[in-house]
Amino acid sequence: MPRGERMRDTPRGLTDRQEMFCQEYLVDLCLTQAYIRAGYSKKSATVGSSKLLVNPNIQARIKELKDLRAKRLEITQDMVLRELARLAFSNMKKFARWHSDIVDLVDSETISDEDAACVASLSQTITENGGTISFKLHDKTRPLELLGKHLGMFGDKKEIAPPSDTPPTVVQIVQDLDDSAPV
Repeated sequence: MPRGERMRDTPRGLTDRQEMFCQEYLVDLCLTQAYIRAGYSKKSATVGSSKLLVNPNIQARIKELKDLRAKRLEITQDMVLRELARLAFSNMKKFARWHSDIVDLVDSETISDEDAACVASLSQTITENGGTISFKLHDKTRPLELLGKHLGMFGDKKEIAPPSDTPPTVVQIVQDLDDSAPV
């Protein structure tokens, strides 16, 4: 424990600053910034934050805080996957009908809230010569990529397991923490 830091009644026996680091890490998942915001030295932020992250008590506390946040917000992995799937597989035919030279938008009252969430933008410009309507759905590429990764579809990365007596690296621990987040 760093000099001058004392243990208090923080979860898992962490110091006040360690607890603050855990809380701050959840803000943006940036180790060095969480380290600095928790009151540690900016000079040693990269190394110091990595050292903190290998502490099993800190790992457990970050996981606990993520789980608590997900429960508080009532967010489940199924909800996130459902929303990703909705965006990834959205279809313009739910929102518009078109023929040779006419485009008709579907009445918004007939579109479900779930489908309406797929709309990225909608605007109308009216001029003396007529007008234009611009309608855009959210990009499908990123949701498809995230779903594919979740399903293990993209095997372009080779996983090499370290020997069983090798301690986990910071990268492995960060990946484990990120993997425990609702996806």
